[in-house]
Amino acid sequence: MRLAATAAFEDWRELIAGHFAIPDRKRREAFAGLVLTAVQGGYVRGRAERSTRPFREAGGWLAEIAEREVRAAPHRRPAAGADDKEPGR
Repeated sequence: MRLAATAAFEDWRELIAGHFAIPDRKRREAFAGLVLTAVQGGYVRGRAERSTRPFREAGGWLAEIAEREVRAAPHRRPAAGADDKEPGR
């Protein structure tokens, strides 16, 4: 079960990373991991608090961080499928 969950999170992380114009692959993938963590945490907190507030708070911060990363980038990231992937991936 752990391997299946790990594979699912990796797939989701890669899918999410593809939506952000953060040129550095490692930073883009790390940010995608942060998005996953925020969504999972927001879900748990939202259930406990019976509120959407945790999702809104996380979404606000994530949007601010993503915008800052994209603005600070010296150039836009290459198109999907370009040579920014590790060999074998």
